[in-house]
Amino acid sequence: MGVGKTGVVGLLRNGDGPTVMLRADMDALPVEEAGSAVCQQGNRHRSRE
Repeated sequence: MGVGKTGVVGLLRNGDGPTVMLRADMDALPVEEAGSAVCQQGNRHRSRE
C-alpha cells in the first residue's frame, strides 16, 4: 500500500492488547526542536552510546 507516492504502510493484526506505532524519516532534514532532550538541536546525528 503506497502513501504519498513514496511512503509505506504496514498493518499488523495481532488481536487485542497494547499497540506501538513507529515513524521514521530517511531524508535527514534539519528539525527545530524545543526542550532539553538529549537529541535536541545541536546534538543531531550523534551516537547515544
